[in-house]
Order: sequence, then structure tokens, then C-alpha cells
Amino acid sequence: MSRHYVTALEARVQAVHLIHWRGVVGREIQARCDALRTHMAVNLISAEQRAGEQLEMTDKLGVVTGNLQGEMHTHNLTLDALEHEVLLLESQIVNSGIVGGKKKSSRPPTSPSAAA
Repeated sequence: MSRHYVTALEARVQAVHLIHWRGVVGREIQARCDALRTHMAVNLISAEQRAGEQLEMTDKLGVVTGNLQGEMHTHNLTLDALEHEVLLLESQIVNSGIVGGKKKSSRPPTSPSAAA
């Protein structure tokens, strides 16, 4: 065998190995790319579902917030009315002359010695 034949044979074997290696690596890369696409698709679907759920929750919280604002307004009106009532009652008490639960009379109080 000539040296050129051996060199050509070695080159051919090396080429076959490179082609085989390229095929193996290509399949591994393709498998990894497919797995990555699958994971990305699952994550995207999951993210879309969570986003939808969060939008629903946001809508529900908006309704609850609106209801609470209405209740707060109602309570503020009630408190304002009660404050007005208290002021009216205080005014009536002061104007009626009742102090400490006793009504002031226009007569001066009698002393205990004068009654005896």
C-alpha cells in the first residue's frame, strides 16, 4: 500500500467520523431546542393563565373597593348627622339652664340657716 492510499483512507475515516459526530451533535442540539421550546410554551401558557386570573382578581377587588367607598360615605354621613344632633342637644342643654343635671332657677338658693 502506498502512502497516499493510507493518507486518503485515514482522511476518509476521519470524514466519516466527523459526519457521524455532526449528526449526533445535531440530534442532541435539536433535542435540546425542542425541549427548550416545550418549556417555553408551557411557561407562556402558565403565565397567560396567571395573568388572566390576576385580571379577574383585579376586577373583583375593584368592585369590593367601590362597595367599601360607598359604605365609608354612608358612615361619614351618619357620623356628620350624629355630630349635628350632639351639637343641637348641647345647645338645648346650655340654653335651657340645666347644668350638671339640675335646672337653674331664677330665685336665689335658700340657705339652710334661713330655712330653720
